[in-house]
Amino acid sequence: MNLKRKTAIVAAIAAIAFAMLLAAGRARADGLLYQLPQDGSWAKYDLEITGTDPGGGEMKMSGSLTMSSVGKADASGEPCRWIEIKMQMRDPSGNDQTIVAKALIPEKNLKRGENGWASMKKAWIKQPHNEEPEQITEANGDQAGPLPAFLSGPLNDSKDLEGAEVESGIGKLQCSGVSGHLTINDGNSDVAIQMENRLHEMAPFGVVASTMSFEVKRDGEVREKGTIKFKLAEVGQDAKSELPDAK
Repeated sequence: MNLKRKTAIVAAIAAIAFAMLLAAGRARADGLLYQLPQDGSWAKYDLEITGTDPGGGEMKMSGSLTMSSVGKADASGEPCRWIEIKMQMRDPSGNDQTIVAKALIPEKNLKRGENGWASMKKAWIKQPHNEEPEQITEANGDQAGPLPAFLSGPLNDSKDLEGAEVESGIGKLQCSGVSGHLTINDGNSDVAIQMENRLHEMAPFGVVASTMSFEVKRDGEVREKGTIKFKLAEVGQDAKSELPDAK
């Protein structure tokens, strides 16, 4: 496969993956935040995306996602946290494409069963194609990047899973689990999503591993499918924001 074709497939899969993440967020899929650690905590996940494009080409992408608590503030009399997400993907040439986004959210909504994104007070995002960060408002809310997916509410049709041992960057952990199904119609496609999260209190934000499998149908035919996996790689307590309004 020539590099031009390979790059095109990577771009297609990356677009599909981000679309699935955003669609999941709008449908109230669980994110990566089940508990709120002390401010300054961060958790870095290895990220892997595998998929098939409409032409049947297969591709695998790798990268990372880091979630951090990067500051405290009061908003409308409520104690809030700045939660920042940095997502990096590597293209076939070895170049990183990075999105950094963060939101100010009441602490009471940063726990399992709550929809943090729905209570967002303020948010910023820096896209790969922009030199400067941009504040997210109602006018450009559809450009919120990964925030809606990773700071959203509980799964639809969720069920608890039997415990399982998961190998992570902080050791082997006996993790509880939750799974659920989502079906989304965006007007042009039907998207079926299966999600599974593995949880442990030693993970700063509660999630040790997460798997999202998706299948996109158009006119009754499967056009794209793939899997997005996250696994906890590193943790720390010295998080610093890369975006404005971190104080």
